[in-house]
Amino acid sequence: MSPLDPLKTLYNRRIVKSNQNVSLSDHLKGNNTDWVVWWYGGLLKSRTENTQPDCVVVFRKLDGNQVSEETIRRRIPITSLGHVRIGTIWRNARLRQETEYDQAEFTVDFTEGSWRITSFREASSFKNTLPYPLAIHPLEYKERDLAKMIEFPLSTGGKLVIPCIEFFTRCYGSSAELKRIISTYGWKEALNQRLLAPQEEPEESDIWKVKLRRRLVNDDVTFLAHVKYDPYAERSAKSIYAQLEKSHKSEKGYNLCFIEAQPWFQGPADIRVRGIWFDNQRSFLGLQVAGCSDPKGLAIERDREDRHYSERSNHGENDDGAEVGAIDRLLSKLPQIIDLTGDEDPDSGSAEVEILDPVFVKLGEPRVIFDVRGQLRQGTPGTKWRGVSRDKFSGGDPHGGGKGVGIADIHTEVIMESQGVLRDMWNALLFMKKKYREIETAEWFTFKTGFRVDEEPKLISLEPFDNEQEIKDSFLRNWPYFNKATLTPRGVLVMRTHVAGKMFYMIEIQRRPRKAKKKDGNPDEQKFQGLIFTLDDQNQLSSWLRIFLADIRPSKGIMSKMTGKCPGKVESFNHPKKSKGQVPSEAAILNALRKMGVSLKENVQKQP
Repeated sequence: MSPLDPLKTLYNRRIVKSNQNVSLSDHLKGNNTDWVVWWYGGLLKSRTENTQPDCVVVFRKLDGNQVSEETIRRRIPITSLGHVRIGTIWRNARLRQETEYDQAEFTVDFTEGSWRITSFREASSFKNTLPYPLAIHPLEYKERDLAKMIEFPLSTGGKLVIPCIEFFTRCYGSSAELKRIISTYGWKEALNQRLLAPQEEPEESDIWKVKLRRRLVNDDVTFLAHVKYDPYAERSAKSIYAQLEKSHKSEKGYNLCFIEAQPWFQGPADIRVRGIWFDNQRSFLGLQVAGCSDPKGLAIERDREDRHYSERSNHGENDDGAEVGAIDRLLSKLPQIIDLTGDEDPDSGSAEVEILDPVFVKLGEPRVIFDVRGQLRQGTPGTKWRGVSRDKFSGGDPHGGGKGVGIADIHTEVIMESQGVLRDMWNALLFMKKKYREIETAEWFTFKTGFRVDEEPKLISLEPFDNEQEIKDSFLRNWPYFNKATLTPRGVLVMRTHVAGKMFYMIEIQRRPRKAKKKDGNPDEQKFQGLIFTLDDQNQLSSWLRIFLADIRPSKGIMSKMTGKCPGKVESFNHPKKSKGQVPSEAAILNALRKMGVSLKENVQKQP
């Protein structure tokens, strides 16, 4: 068969090795060549009662950097779609590589009436503009393709187009279990028996209270809070199963359901997508959703049905941010390749394996969330559960036994991108002022401006060493510069906050960036501790800061060397790698305050 010429340019794009060790041997048998996930067809409700639906996924054969007209279709369980994404490349049932598409970020309006659901079939039938030019991503059925897409107008005069299946998979909560439930069960059972556990505490007017069922993850809570309290979100979630059920009972025979997955909240939203530009870069085909912002609204109180035992509960942390006291039910030794299946459900009481879908970035300021804490079991370390080894894993509902199928706990890894420690610390303090009643103020300081509450903080510049000072160490002489080539001075961020009636100051040093990135994709930078202190006399701040700014230079930023010079109580503190906080550096501030004898409590009832 002849290659599809328009795709040659696309697959001259960079193709990178995948770091996901997953296999779909029951669904992609005998494919000993490279096949790229090209498009999502319809969903098929399972013929077996209460078993997850499948998605008909279209693969195209890859021959070098050319894409063949040859296609195959495979039924992929809905819980596995987080890995079977458009642009992923599979061979011998294993995920091997991924296509690097262009990445873009847009501000769109999720309000009903500001977007529309479309398809090539619908557009061509009514002689409307096609969703996108087929030349940039050709489809087998061309203008007759039935797959639904959501279309947002852009300020450029163009549009953003996203396949509805991709929007559903990435934007409706974080766990594959949540997607499975709302597409498998009738709404009453889904909501009351599988998503939300009975709420023990009475409702309150200024807080949304959500108690998650056992197999859900903490990051599902914002979606489910809206489902519980916002009729629009409930209608959006409820419609998924309703569409599948209607299609399943249709007399047309094949019963494929091309779902319309609409935004589940209304208002402005930032969304990050990967895909292909068109219309002179005014419009974008978003083949992969990489991130989205939270809806605005009341704070959320999060509880769990399994908060005494679940590894997802984050009961407590030590000074490095590591969780203590929880019992981890995950399999102690992971298989080298995790084989996912949807043909069979997992055995009851079997081993469980955690599988992370690709990272999802939470854009903008996150929703304020409070956790209800359970009683810790004293003296019980976090240990892995040594379950019976299994050959395959399924995201389905466990029942029966003897099938050799373990439980797949599949969910998206949700992160917030770092803007560098200095900005993260300031952003975290602003966010925590909304979250914790005890934090009364958040201010930054320079000698020129005094204390300010502006959202853009300014830094105090370090002075370079005097040229007359004899400093043989070139690293030390250059240390006060943020950029040695331009002689840009290194800055210091000074913050002040009233916490529970006490005045605390924090100092952070500007870090030079490093060339390499961290594993989570965030930029790496130099590592320094922070400094937190009180003053015996508040009028001593300026004189103490001048001592600090002079003496921190020969110490090359080692904060612990400054603790003996402060006219008040002082502690240096670390920035934990593992963080229980909602935003970067929240854990660092909690750690700093804890060293000063202050433990903040998430007291929802006292929030203004």
